[in-house]
Amino acid sequence: METAHTDKNFEQKLNHLTDNLIKMSNIVEKQIEIAVNVIKSKDSSDAQTTQNLDEQVDEVERDVRDLSFEIMTLHRPVASDLRLVFTALKVSKELERMGDHSRNLAKRAISISSSFDEDLTDQMHNLGKGVQKMVNQTLESFFKKDEVQARISWNQDAEIDRQYKSLLSDLIERMHNKETSVVDEGTKPILIAKSLERIGDHATNIAEEVIFNITGHYIDLKKSDFE
Repeated sequence: METAHTDKNFEQKLNHLTDNLIKMSNIVEKQIEIAVNVIKSKDSSDAQTTQNLDEQVDEVERDVRDLSFEIMTLHRPVASDLRLVFTALKVSKELERMGDHSRNLAKRAISISSSFDEDLTDQMHNLGKGVQKMVNQTLESFFKKDEVQARISWNQDAEIDRQYKSLLSDLIERMHNKETSVVDEGTKPILIAKSLERIGDHATNIAEEVIFNITGHYIDLKKSDFE
């Protein structure tokens, strides 16, 4: 039977670890929101904001890593606390990668001409909004320790993939047909779509970590679950 720790200093470090993850999550969600809006607004100041926020994300990610290693080396965490530390390390890395994709997405979005195909712009923006919602729900499931919500969020990746593939197919077809507004932008719209799809993948990875943190087991989730 697992025994609870009684070290107050250890308890404070665990709380600080969670606080850092909350801080990091809030920054990354803000990054994603801004980057998705840049797809339509083409606001260069917003794109710069995502860069500034990315530096903050990197700093907090380092704090999470250092504190996690300190907890593991200076204390003797019981199984549930050890799962939290391992999960914190993995989740912080996933968040850091989301931040990178958001930064790159915003930079590419402002470089696309305002005359770019409106329908494709709407598709990219809608994909971004779907990813934004998925990330929010996944992170909420992590902090609320909600296994059911984590599974539901994980399954949302199938819809994100469907939208991504549909957009990619549309882009490739229009390039093949030599539509000027699409051809002139080259691969930038494709890379934006890919960044959004990758953010969704990282959210999926976090959902899997939520399940592990709660149950202590990695579960072979099926996309038919909770549908």
